[in-house]
This record gives sequence, structure tokens and C-alpha cells, in this order.
Amino acid sequence: MNSKSTVIKNVNILTMNQNKDIIENGMVIYKDDKIVYVGCEKEFDEDVNLIDGEDAILMPGMINCHTHASMIPFRSLADDYKDRLKRYLFPLEQKLVDKELTYIGAKYAVSEMLLGGVTTFCDMYYFEDEVAKAAKELNMRGIVCET
Repeated sequence: MNSKSTVIKNVNILTMNQNKDIIENGMVIYKDDKIVYVGCEKEFDEDVNLIDGEDAILMPGMINCHTHASMIPFRSLADDYKDRLKRYLFPLEQKLVDKELTYIGAKYAVSEMLLGGVTTFCDMYYFEDEVAKAAKELNMRGIVCET
């Protein structure tokens, strides 16, 4: 690829390196999906795509290690009831969950995760091919396995 570099400047970088360094007023440069520089702001003389981070925080994407993404239509349902899984969720899943609901639920859940800074998720539910399809359409990495 012969694409331009992208420079993100004026950001507070949470490096997550061994020392958990924080770089204030930092800069990240990447090209062709590879990070080529992380550090203090410096001069650059090439034609770049420039993003002003406006003093925001820049950090690695988060990983959600345990999801049942397509259960989102049942979120908060009967949360205040004892034995809610057996009394409410399992019967509703048996009656309502199909490929379409799984796909729609996954698209909603993946969109929500992306908005929150999650870049990868691990999912276990039904019709995981539909979850994978939704994740691929939204450019999200996922590890999916069917129950």
C-alpha cells in the first residue's frame, strides 16, 4: 500500500506499557494499520492525514472477555427477581430466539461495544454464525462459540 500516514496529535496517551506510562500532549503516527510512533509531539514533514485529538485520552481498545451479545433484548428483564434465568429468561429464549433475533441483537450489542471503546469480544450464545456475521459487518473482532 502506498497510503499516507495518519498523525493523531494533542492527545493524552495511556500507553498500557510495562510501566503504565502516560504521555501528556502526545502523538501517535500510524501507516497501513501499523503504529510507527508513540511519544511526545514532534515535527513531521510529510503529507499526512492529521487528527487533532483536542486534549482527549487515547488508549488501546478494550476487550470484553465474556458476552452473550444477542441477549440484549432481554437486558434488565426481571433483574429484581430471584431465579430470573429459569423463571423468565430461559422460557423467553426458547420461545423467541431465532437466527433473526440473534443477528439483530448482535448488531445492537456490537454497536454499543464499539461506542464504548471495545475492539474485541468473546461471545457464547446461539446461532453464533449470525453473531460473527454482525461483527464482521461492523468491523469488530470476535471469538464466538456456540452453546
